[in-house]
Amino acid sequence: MNWRSILKRQMHNDRRYLGLFVWGAVGFFFGLGIVIGVDRLLLPSWQQEMTALAGLALASIGGLAALIGYIALSLFRILRISSPND
Repeated sequence: MNWRSILKRQMHNDRRYLGLFVWGAVGFFFGLGIVIGVDRLLLPSWQQEMTALAGLALASIGGLAALIGYIALSLFRILRISSPND
């Protein structure tokens, strides 16, 4: 199986990548909210650092997922427009 056939199969799967983008953005902003909330609500301690680390990990994973979803949506739209209808 070559890479063109894989791309053609994935090109018409917009809902999957839109869902990945949306859930990634939700995870990113939720993680960011945890980091900001922990900084304002908890006193400096070990628990504050661990909670902020968990929020940072969630924000990082969510941001990466949103980035992958956005790049896939953009790339597949460009490929769909530029490829002939075959």
